[in-house]
Amino acid sequence: MRRIIFFILIPVLGILLTIYFLTVKDKNRVSMADVPLPEVLVIINNHKIIAEVARSTLEKADGLSGRAALDENRGMLFFYDQADWYQFWMKEMRFPLDMIWIHNGTIVDITEHVPVPDVNVSLSKFPRYSSAVPASIILEVNAGFVEKYGIEIGNNVEIVK
Repeated sequence: MRRIIFFILIPVLGILLTIYFLTVKDKNRVSMADVPLPEVLVIINNHKIIAEVARSTLEKADGLSGRAALDENRGMLFFYDQADWYQFWMKEMRFPLDMIWIHNGTIVDITEHVPVPDVNVSLSKFPRYSSAVPASIILEVNAGFVEKYGIEIGNNVEIVK
């Protein structure tokens, strides 16, 4: 009888402990949205934007995902060492964006009104967004920002660190 209790009790305890630790780990998980990122001032057409800088690969992958909204005149900057056709997606985004593609201090492309993805679409089918020409800096702002402030390809961009 003791053997039966032992062989039943040990696996049950193991399962309960596993469930407990997985639950505790989830509650303590820090989202990138909770971690303050460094900010810079971006100036386009005399309009000032305070932009968080995504530095690490994880910060770049998370971007603005999971946030409820982005304040007016705020954005997120993604810096890369060289110009290329970087691809962005809207994984876990809750609001639409304008993407401003920059290289050598000049806007080289603009992608306006990038929509929030359909929740019924699998990640493998999510649209990817890229510039028409290589860019080394990408600025994400609220959808409609580009139109509201008359932002155009060829505009100069100043980044004050």
